[in-house]
Order: sequence, then structure tokens, then C-alpha cells
Amino acid sequence: MSELKKKKILLYYFSSTEFLSHKEHALQKIKETLDVFISSKDNISVIWYHDPFLDDYLRSEIPELFKEYLNLEKNFKNSGCGVYVNDSSLENSLVTECDAYYGSGGYLATCCADAKKPVMIHDISARFAQY
Repeated sequence: MSELKKKKILLYYFSSTEFLSHKEHALQKIKETLDVFISSKDNISVIWYHDPFLDDYLRSEIPELFKEYLNLEKNFKNSGCGVYVNDSSLENSLVTECDAYYGSGGYLATCCADAKKPVMIHDISARFAQY
């Protein structure tokens, strides 16, 4: 991951629990977020930490979204804007390596906050609220 150090590094994490409440809106939020990351790749590098439960959850509970999610993963991996990490043993090093955090609230966000790194929690319900 040291090859990323030339730019600011943003740790991105999207929890599988986001899909429980928001289903297709959760997928849309990931897509919009990745579009911003890809368009900003000259300024930031992204470490997308993959929720270890997400694939199994989508495959079994929301199979119609699983293929779309895999396409988003593939596009990110081919975009050149960062790295995709799916090894949970690296969580501590991801927090050390990043300059800031964006994504779901929870353990990683708390670890980054404890390490005095800026933490931005996305709010899917506000983005897709129907007024």
C-alpha cells in the first residue's frame, strides 16, 4: 500500500447492514460514491475495504443486486483510483495507512476517530428520503 502514499488516502467501508434497510438505494450510494472517487483519482487514493459478509448476504438475501454490486467492484478495481482489500486481518494497518475515513459508521470509523483521523459517515436515508 505504500505506492498510494503520494496522494491523500481515503479508507472507504460500506457495511452489509446498510443493505438491510436501504437495498437498491445502498447500491446507488456505492455507485455515486465510487463515481466521485474515480473522478478525483488525481487527488486521492482510495482503499475500499470490503465487508467480509457482504457477498454472502447479497447472494442469499438480495440476489438481484449481487450482479450489479460485482460490476461496481470490477469497475473500481479497473479504475486505477485505489486498491480493493478484502482481508480482515489488515484492518489495523488500513487505519494506520489512511489519512481519512468515509463510509458506514461502526468499528473502523471508531478506530479512525481514535487515531485522530477525519471521519465522514455517509447518510443513505437522508440522500434517498422521499419528501
